[in-house]
Amino acid sequence: MLDSVPLIGKPLFWRMGRGTLMKDDIWDIRYSREKKRLEKVGDRLERTENKRKFRVKNRADLNRLAVMRSFQGVLNKNRRQQNLLEAKEPTSAINEGLNRLRNSRKK
Repeated sequence: MLDSVPLIGKPLFWRMGRGTLMKDDIWDIRYSREKKRLEKVGDRLERTENKRKFRVKNRADLNRLAVMRSFQGVLNKNRRQQNLLEAKEPTSAINEGLNRLRNSRKK
């Protein structure tokens, strides 16, 4: 009933729990925001005429972008392993492996 009320329903929907299941983890949100910001710096590097001056000025951001890209590769491999294990028939060894991968992803 409250979901249909525009001013009250939506906040209650997200506060009371149904929407919180769909919400991403706060660290995933922060990671994606930072990655978008750094990707914009990388795009500006490609468009700029004086690349050397831009690299000197934005050295820290470009280094963080390189680290972020390598970290994303590790996360993608972790997610791939999880998906492969979830597709198999569940056994105790597979469940242990899945738990290990999920815990390592959170760290």
